[in-house]
Amino acid sequence: KASGDTMMVQDKAGGSLPAVETFMKTLITALKARGWVPLLLLCGIPLMQIVLGSRKLSMMRHRTALMVPFVSGRLKAEATHRFCWVMGRLSRAGITPNTVFALSAATIPNLVLRQKLMDEASRMKENEPLSAAMRRTQMIPAEYVDVVTNGELTGDVPKALGEVGKATGRDLANRNNMITKRLYLVGLVTLALIILPILATGYRTHYDNIFKVFAPENE
Repeated sequence: KASGDTMMVQDKAGGSLPAVETFMKTLITALKARGWVPLLLLCGIPLMQIVLGSRKLSMMRHRTALMVPFVSGRLKAEATHRFCWVMGRLSRAGITPNTVFALSAATIPNLVLRQKLMDEASRMKENEPLSAAMRRTQMIPAEYVDVVTNGELTGDVPKALGEVGKATGRDLANRNNMITKRLYLVGLVTLALIILPILATGYRTHYDNIFKVFAPENE
């Protein structure tokens, strides 16, 4: 409607009015005619996106997600896999272990887990072994940290981190499959809870008609 009103106003003015300004004026007029609710929604949605996108609220959302069963395990598995995979790539570049740790920590999607790793990176000494910092985080399973420790002893850290990256990738895939199966089961149960009462109500309502169709009375 605002577009149509804008065209009418432009036609009356011979097309000499500013296009954007005229459209905004007709849009606001149309919204006022329908009440202030649409206008508030139009202005409120972008504002809500800005507020919810703030770091403070993002941290709150990410912290809440870590409290949800099944989701928490998946988020930690994803963080572990990405962290180890990126460390394996960066360790080939010959940069110091604390830099490898810090750059890898910055790639973690969950802000809470990322901050935990970044705090540990800030405490690392320049040439401190990666395995020592990994163990202190208590995020990486001990058996994976032991693989990195062996790599440090043999002088092939990139290979050790590559193996850990593959293992954590399999863990993440298993988590994803488990969540998919459980969501499928929850969906089936929810669908059954919706459909069965409807069928039961319909059966009770039309019981007499159904009975007559399948068991007609003898004339």
